[in-house]
Amino acid sequence: MKKILYIFIFLVATPAFAALPPSADAILINLSPEKPGPNTLVQASLHILSGGSAADVEIQWLINGVSVRKGKGETSASFRTGKLGSKTVLTVRMSELEEMIEKTINLSPASVLLVAESDGTAPPFYLGKTLFSYHGATRIAAVPFFAGAASARANPKMLKYTWRIADRVPEGSSGVGRDIFTFYAKVPFRPTEITVEVESPDGSAVAEARIVAEATAPQVILYEDNPLYGILWNKALARGTTLTAPEIRVAAQPFFFNKADAPLLQYNWTLNNLKVGSPNDESVVFRKEGAAGSADISVEVTNPKAMFQFGEARTMITF
Repeated sequence: MKKILYIFIFLVATPAFAALPPSADAILINLSPEKPGPNTLVQASLHILSGGSAADVEIQWLINGVSVRKGKGETSASFRTGKLGSKTVLTVRMSELEEMIEKTINLSPASVLLVAESDGTAPPFYLGKTLFSYHGATRIAAVPFFAGAASARANPKMLKYTWRIADRVPEGSSGVGRDIFTFYAKVPFRPTEITVEVESPDGSAVAEARIVAEATAPQVILYEDNPLYGILWNKALARGTTLTAPEIRVAAQPFFFNKADAPLLQYNWTLNNLKVGSPNDESVVFRKEGAAGSADISVEVTNPKAMFQFGEARTMITF
């Protein structure tokens, strides 16, 4: 008689528990923006670098001790920073059964504003902003808004400035009090991102700003140089100008050429494609001669020290 042996295998499911990270150092909190300013909406997200999981762990987010979000797997939260000079304490608590782990970030909101200006040529009393031109230079000033003692605005010269062109830190441009940065347009001309990071003396407050410097071609505009009133800066000569007097003096005004090179600029004047005047003439007199008609006047201005700094203007005089 055969005996049959039945072997029963029982699989017992044991409850799985989510594991906390080994320490607070294994918790990474990302902020967007990374360096928030005053009264800024911030999105915070939590990531586990090694060990553990956040999926089934109770997570609580606190701002200055006040809970703003709580629940299992709540790996993100949003909050708004306070005014300049305030402190924002972000705390994340992860708990499982009787265990708890905590991570805290202290924020001191600050901001910085960048103002750029080029050292280019422009007429007297010019109200516009001189543009950054080929082979030109632009000065970028950082205007920081940091809180100092007694919530007063911090002295800008006591802050540390780190300037970057793309991802490169130019030598000798950064340091304490270095709130001015000069950038030179070089070949090939293309938009360049310039970034500054400003930090308080104790490192508790950090702000960042960026600007894109894009060089443009210089320009030349023609004006009438009136014998009684001087150059009429309020009205440029249009493409077509009617001569009502026996003669007219036409002045060429270079815009956005290097101001230091202004005395060296060369002027190439032509009348109906025939050269007139000399290379140093910023203005030339044109007289009505013979029967009624028209004349094409043009000038090309060049900078002998910067080959890409040149501009041209022309007008048609009817007499």
